[in-house]
Amino acid sequence: MKGVGKTTVLNHVLQDFSGSMAGYVTYSGYIKENGLRDVYFKPFGASDIYDEAHRIIERIDPVQRRVFPEVFDETGAAILLDALESRPDIIVIDEIGTFEKRREVFKTVVVKCLDSAIPVLGVIRKAKSDFLDEIRSRPDVEIIEITVDNRDNIIPAINGKINTL
Repeated sequence: MKGVGKTTVLNHVLQDFSGSMAGYVTYSGYIKENGLRDVYFKPFGASDIYDEAHRIIERIDPVQRRVFPEVFDETGAAILLDALESRPDIIVIDEIGTFEKRREVFKTVVVKCLDSAIPVLGVIRKAKSDFLDEIRSRPDVEIIEITVDNRDNIIPAINGKINTL
């Protein structure tokens, strides 16, 4: 469900986690003249980066967007490969949606993360797509739905799960 605070819940959970973390997070850019913000991603823990290599969505108007799919295969895949190499306690993936559906390099690296021995904590859109359905159907994936009703109470339960990893 869009706009219920999935990333906010993820951030609260990670704030309480004492182990090492690597991966990527998505974030909004500066407010532009049209009142909208573009969307970027960066390595977990890095300062915000507002360049073309990290911008994944340009919001043209409230409805139109321009997606930069090559950034998933180039920057996104590199961030996740670096995460795998660094062998953190948790890999963070914030978030996976439908824009990645034709990004084979990126998808391969996401699956490589899921296949690794390193636990992955992430946000996955509820949208329908073959790639998202493939992730959801994995026996080693547990989906915890965040809703407006449970978002404030779910954090301790998620903390309990990741602190036993």
